[in-house]
Amino acid sequence: MEPRPRVRRASTLWRSQAARMGCRRRSGHLELIGKHADGWLTYVPGAAEDNPEVFAEQVRDIRRHAERAGRDPHSIAIATTLLTIIHPDENFLDEVRDHPIVRWNAMLATPTARVHRQGGLNHPYGDDWTFSRDCIPPWISREEALDVASRTPREAVDRTHLVGTAEQVREKFGRYARRGSRTFGSSTTSRWPVRKQRPRPNAQPTNFKPW
Repeated sequence: MEPRPRVRRASTLWRSQAARMGCRRRSGHLELIGKHADGWLTYVPGAAEDNPEVFAEQVRDIRRHAERAGRDPHSIAIATTLLTIIHPDENFLDEVRDHPIVRWNAMLATPTARVHRQGGLNHPYGDDWTFSRDCIPPWISREEALDVASRTPREAVDRTHLVGTAEQVREKFGRYARRGSRTFGSSTTSRWPVRKQRPRPNAQPTNFKPW
């Protein structure tokens, strides 16, 4: 009995990181993607400064670096995660903007505090805040998280989420899809509050305290 010949499988490399805001044209992340990666995974609207044209510029940078490296620029997959809040009731959407988890996500869902500054808003951690350097959720107490959520401007929710009815969110995402996104997933708040799950048999109690 002879062993099967070894088959060398091609690996796939994706880069998941937002371009550093304020220096998109000099972003080493986008250059690495263009030269070496098979795909780029980002999230909108926060990582694109709530601006489809910024997203389009990021895509162009990736493809420009790919072409310079002798690669087919359109062979690199562009994927986006959509941060959305979807509900048919406009009154509900207005109320949910004040929920502490939604406000927390509005603070969290940008690479830096720049997206808040551009909207004339104050980031609760200050203008120098950077997600990858300063945000380590396991080190943040419940009390601190609630305080940060309370100091996150209400207007930040709409700069970091696609908010609206299903049709409205579809139209908003279309602006990004038309500028290069071909694959997408969604982190969606469509019901609030979330219904409690039935307790599992033999489940162990935890110290988690929901907001």
